[in-house]
Amino acid sequence: MNYFVLVLVGVVGVAIGMYIARRGKTADTSAYALNEERAAAKRSAVEKVFAEIQQKGIITNDGVQALLSVSDATAERYLQELESAGRISQVGDTGKNVSYKVA
Repeated sequence: MNYFVLVLVGVVGVAIGMYIARRGKTADTSAYALNEERAAAKRSAVEKVFAEIQQKGIITNDGVQALLSVSDATAERYLQELESAGRISQVGDTGKNVSYKVA
């Protein structure tokens, strides 16, 4: 009888472990897909900003905000990403006098 209980507990334990492992993989996969989707959306937005600079010759932070309907901080991150990559350069020093052009 003790042997039967031990085997039963082992089988139930393995089944629970497999369920948890499977559930964890599904969650990781969907989280990965969500992160990839966000990264693709960010790349698309950054490319849209760059295309706008190429078309108009210059853009400001306010221009990026209006173009993409994003916050000041998000517009700044997109511009910094392009500037760090050497694709655009800053014109002006601070405040409203700052704009960006193709490098």
